[in-house]
Amino acid sequence: MRFNLNIACREKYGLRGYGIYINILELMYEQGNANLPLDFHILAVEMREDEDIVKSVIMDFNLFRIVKDKKEFFSLEVSQEIARKKELKEIRSKSANVRWHKEKKYQPPTPPVRADETASPAEPNSEKSITCLLEDKDKNRFATP
Repeated sequence: MRFNLNIACREKYGLRGYGIYINILELMYEQGNANLPLDFHILAVEMREDEDIVKSVIMDFNLFRIVKDKKEFFSLEVSQEIARKKELKEIRSKSANVRWHKEKKYQPPTPPVRADETASPAEPNSEKSITCLLEDKDKNRFATP
């Protein structure tokens, strides 16, 4: 559809009209918003083009929609594309969050607890841990093979 609408613009202004059209679309994408102020002078200065041609490209070929109060205009295609990209970004973000939380919840298995260990672990090199080691050594000394 856009291609057919753009033919009339290219017929009248050649690639110059097409370039203005594409430049306006790029401005909309850059802002992340499909709406631009309906200020032909500012747009013409931005593009270094004739103000009358910029106005004609926006108003005469049904390439853009004019907001009712006539202070903004937008491209339906750009609006839909920006909405689609935002939706994809949200979906990807949710997916990454789910994956991240799964990874956070995963904890490596703890080593098995021996039956002869006490309920509260002793500090390394404390009297209690040394005593436990000596007792274990003594138990093993008298064990029969």
